[in-house]
Amino acid sequence: MGCNGAVAWGVVCGLALGCGVSKDDTGVEVAGSETDSPVSDESALCEREYEQVPLVGVVRGQDGESTSDPVEGSVIDNPSPGRWTLFPCPCGADCDDPGFRYEVEIDVPDDWQPELPECVIVDVDETCGAFGCQDTTTTAITILDGTGSAPVLHWVSSRNSTAPTAAEGLVVSSSEVVSDVDCGGCTRGTVWDLTFQLDGETVTLDEGETADLAGYDIVNAHSWTDGLCDGLPFIAWNVKRQ
Repeated sequence: MGCNGAVAWGVVCGLALGCGVSKDDTGVEVAGSETDSPVSDESALCEREYEQVPLVGVVRGQDGESTSDPVEGSVIDNPSPGRWTLFPCPCGADCDDPGFRYEVEIDVPDDWQPELPECVIVDVDETCGAFGCQDTTTTAITILDGTGSAPVLHWVSSRNSTAPTAAEGLVVSSSEVVSDVDCGGCTRGTVWDLTFQLDGETVTLDEGETADLAGYDIVNAHSWTDGLCDGLPFIAWNVKRQ
């Protein structure tokens, strides 16, 4: 999986794929081509080191209880990065004070954090854990901008290889690059490319690449599944309106 033509995310490309890495004038690491190593190079795959990319989303409503239902409201406070307070009223509506506020918390890498517009729709997808639904894992967080005449995708972060239902207009698909690599005593699983389609434009990203697409910043931080030697399967991508 080469890194030509795209920015490497974090240490995935520089350490794991053996790409030539330099820094531009802003200090951001960019991928080079002198030492690119294709994904079919089994030794490169076996030597990969993966960072776990956090994804935690919590929306608390009345009585401070968390909810997995979509919520809509106007942003009235942003006390710290990844924390917002919403007045619970549909965008454009005139509502009486219901006596409570929505508290939204999102934990993702700092450069993935969204800046929220005046009014938003927030949808958190969860899946039940191994010990039941008292143990849940966030699989996607979608934020729509509700300030206009119709909701517009503002931001989404996901741990699935498809787009969440709430991410209006976004289509994500995957294609296998390589699978079942023998690492001597264990087997690396399947490595995927991810293809993003939005507003009539399309881009395909290798693991560790980023791109601009239709006014959004797209990053495919991780895209592998099934039986990696010392870790759980992991998908991590982010779409952020510019």
